[in-house]
Amino acid sequence: MAYRRLGDEEKATAHLAQASHTDFTLDDPLVRELAYLPSGSTALVQQGLIAVQAGEFAAAATLFGRAVEADPTNTEARRQLALAQVDAGKPDLAQTAYEELLALDPTQASARLELARLLASRGRPAEAIRHLTRATELAPDYKQAHYQLALLLDRTGRPSEALAHYDRVLALDPDLGEAATRRAATLAALGRPAEAIGILEARIAAAPTDAAALQALSVVLRQQNRLEEARTTLERALGAGGFSPAGEARVRTELGGIFAIQGRLRDAARELQTAQRLNPTEAQTSFMLGMIQADLGRTGEAVRALAAALAVRPDLTPARLRLASLLVQENRCPEALQLLQDGRRLTPNDAALIQTLGQLQTICARQ
Repeated sequence: MAYRRLGDEEKATAHLAQASHTDFTLDDPLVRELAYLPSGSTALVQQGLIAVQAGEFAAAATLFGRAVEADPTNTEARRQLALAQVDAGKPDLAQTAYEELLALDPTQASARLELARLLASRGRPAEAIRHLTRATELAPDYKQAHYQLALLLDRTGRPSEALAHYDRVLALDPDLGEAATRRAATLAALGRPAEAIGILEARIAAAPTDAAALQALSVVLRQQNRLEEARTTLERALGAGGFSPAGEARVRTELGGIFAIQGRLRDAARELQTAQRLNPTEAQTSFMLGMIQADLGRTGEAVRALAAALAVRPDLTPARLRLASLLVQENRCPEALQLLQDGRRLTPNDAALIQTLGQLQTICARQ
């Protein structure tokens, strides 16, 4: 008998269960395969991994959850459950799964790293740092844990501590260019620009198209008021390519800022327009573009750019004030006053907003 139709797997399983000895002979391949399948929690984990490979994360989470129920001590099932919940877009359940896993086995450094990433993404950096610190204590050579900890310490204003972990990463993997670039940026933040520039120049000499290193070098050069060198370095970074649209937009925004400082407003506007097209959701780019277009006398373009900035960041008061001023110049007083009144509702104690609103009310009353 061949079992191949819908529901036949269950029949084959029942047939197998009827065999009272191990030297039976059946000519059905499915029955033979089922005889060698692992059972219980392990089988459910394997099925869950197949679901993960198929992109069925909710189904995978269900299977891993059943595996945990079958064997609460199966730490791999618990870890896979947490990962599947992350992929299924259920961070609360993922966090619970990680916490239950670590309560069962506090020595799992990889689980601490994964939980730290989840916590950081949820705006809980202090807890993430605690788990990463413990992960590096449990596994001193865990390069990825040291690196993630360094990044998070940097982002939370602790560059001196971050530097020690970058050093550890590079001791473990001297060729990790990304870590060298981050370390250089941290040195610059600590007031050690010469060291930072030396590291970045060495990195670029080894990898001339390393766009991240080129961009980092341009930032340090700009901080040292070496604007022309910073500009050419950014242009090299753009030539190297490899950026995401948002990444390229950031580079072009930086380049536009340098052009603006150098008084090359048309070049600045060109770069900022490109950056805005690449990433319309970056309010600072639109704000800078609006200010430069206004300086160029391009009032219509300035109004559109500043309005775009406020659409993303309604609390960006400098953009609101400049836009209101331009609207008054175009004899659009009601719109300007409404714009400032809306701003006061958002930030009722903003002194600049209150003062400008009073001035415009006087000006508009005369028109």
